[in-house]
Amino acid sequence: MQKQFSSGAIIFYEGRNGREYLLLKDPYGRWTFPRGIVKEEENSVDAVKRDVTEEIGLKQVEFISGFKETQQSMFTFEAELILKKVTWYLAKSAERKVKRSNGHQDYKWCKLNAANRLIDIRTNQNLLKKVDEFLEIPRLI
Repeated sequence: MQKQFSSGAIIFYEGRNGREYLLLKDPYGRWTFPRGIVKEEENSVDAVKRDVTEEIGLKQVEFISGFKETQQSMFTFEAELILKKVTWYLAKSAERKVKRSNGHQDYKWCKLNAANRLIDIRTNQNLLKKVDEFLEIPRLI
């Protein structure tokens, strides 16, 4: 069995319209969060920071400590069973301008309810709910 490791970020922006989450439309037409493969020489944190900068062009991003979720799934690709592990982080962007990579058809900044209507993968809907609940908890500075 092959193993595949990815890391991603649920990125939000807070402005005049309140909190909005960044969604990317993948090559299959599904709305999801930014993520990428963890290279051999990287850890998951370095990989997600690289991916956010290189793939979507966000440079003013602050990663929020205290939130980390891991998802595992299995799927078959070209008759081979693959175990996929994705580690998710939370980040706040100070900018809204996104550079789409070749792998993404589109992007949107959405409020929570609109994002949940676009996301059709249940585990990602649950992930977004956890993020929103996490952000509502008052924290000491």
